Amino acid sequence: MGMNFLGRKLNDNLPKLKGGLDQVPISAEDWRHPPVIEAEPQVRWFCLVTAPQGEYRTADALSDAGVATYVPTDTRWTKRRKGRDMLKVQVQSPVFRGYLFARIAFPRDWEPVYARDAFGRSRAGVIGVIGAHGAPVAMPLRSRELRDGQWVRCGIADFADEEREGWFNEDLRPALIAGRDAKPEPLVLAGEKVRIVDGAFSGYEGIAENDNDRSVARIAVSLFGQQTIMTVSLQALENLTRPQSADVALRRA
Repeated sequence: MGMNFLGRKLNDNLPKLKGGLDQVPISAEDWRHPPVIEAEPQVRWFCLVTAPQGEYRTADALSDAGVATYVPTDTRWTKRRKGRDMLKVQVQSPVFRGYLFARIAFPRDWEPVYARDAFGRSRAGVIGVIGAHGAPVAMPLRSRELRDGQWVRCGIADFADEEREGWFNEDLRPALIAGRDAKPEPLVLAGEKVRIVDGAFSGYEGIAENDNDRSVARIAVSLFGQQTIMTVSLQALENLTRPQSADVALRRA
């Protein structure tokens, strides 16, 4: 058993990746997890500017001083050489270079942010605080909708939630993207028996003429002794061939 480039013990039986490379994952104690960020009375999150490549050092220094911090983090694999060996190493790095977020709950929480050593340098490595007109400005927690219906993705709580879900993780992101982009199975397929459960024709049953098109389906219904083709909203249909759960029964558009 040797040592990897981080000084950790390297198991000779580590799993091999494609190409025969040893895989060195981040240890549980070294893994950085995003905090759960929620709106709290008298609590705000502020964006701090740090020294180059000093995001984690500053975050740890402030955390040791009692100030909660968040550094949005990307997790990926990279190749590193150790002697003659080439390793596949899992690493984490800040998404926003030179920035981190700090939770300020009381005026005294600012003391570690502005604390200086004997040479006038920031003890925690803070260069500045994002603000306006000389005053710090609190960061929004959630994305917000503009008047034209467009969304501004700027909430740090949203970033933390997405990081926790795995969107910033190279291993988990492909499956999340595939699930997001997967075309949902039609709620009504051609030939299936359905029942109208809402509107003037509630209670009538018929056969779907085609797979549902977004929020509607064309169905053939026996009406006044003859077959009639009707276009009905999915929200007004119950699929009798493939029943949904009793409380959901095709109430989705």
